[in-house]
Amino acid sequence: MKSLFLSLTLASFLVGCSSEAPKDLGISKTTQTFKDCPDKKNCVSSFAPEDSHHYLAPLSSALPVDEAKAKIKKIVSDMPRVKLIEETDQYLRYEFTSAIFRFVDDVEFSFAIPDKIHFRSASRIGYSDLGANRKRLVHVKFQFNQNQY
Repeated sequence: MKSLFLSLTLASFLVGCSSEAPKDLGISKTTQTFKDCPDKKNCVSSFAPEDSHHYLAPLSSALPVDEAKAKIKKIVSDMPRVKLIEETDQYLRYEFTSAIFRFVDDVEFSFAIPDKIHFRSASRIGYSDLGANRKRLVHVKFQFNQNQY
């Protein structure tokens, strides 16, 4: 039994480490949105339909885009196991890596729509993330609205 557990643990670890970023991340040039969440419970997006379990309302911000983006960058950089992967004038993409199994979540922020900060956070593999992506973005929203940064 112990051997089976160790084998499953090792297999999960290797799968978590080997996942590659989806090729279709980023803001759509035509719709100004992110790709849709898959039909799994491991994705949260401000562009998901409001009646969906994937939906989380975007941040409202009266700050200029460069200030809002700097504030998001500061909040996210203070979080554990995060790496900035891509940055443009209106977009940020991060990778978060879980502590134990090294699973990777892709987190995106869009500043393309005035007065709104849209986001998407999704696990690369698996069906459920036990709420990790939602908790992460709720934390970012809370910190952003606290004006501590």
